[in-house]
Amino acid sequence: TFLLEMKETAFICNATTDRSLFLLDELGRATSNEDGVGVAWAVSEFLLTKRAMTFFVTHYPHIAKLADVYPNVQNQHLGSQITSRNGD
Repeated sequence: TFLLEMKETAFICNATTDRSLFLLDELGRATSNEDGVGVAWAVSEFLLTKRAMTFFVTHYPHIAKLADVYPNVQNQHLGSQITSRNGD
């Protein structure tokens, strides 16, 4: 639920240091697209100010624009391929 997501996000924000490592997966999905983008952007900016190493997984294309604003942000795309052991 949105409340649980915000509680967990608040814990992350309150506990982060420049030695922290976070993997955030689909932050803001529990709300509308506009609100979700706002939450994801705000949390991303906060973690950037704390210099925490963060891997941010998102379906919001707007979040990729953080790389246009912050030189220490990189956008990466990961993919996978599954094959059987006999090559099929």
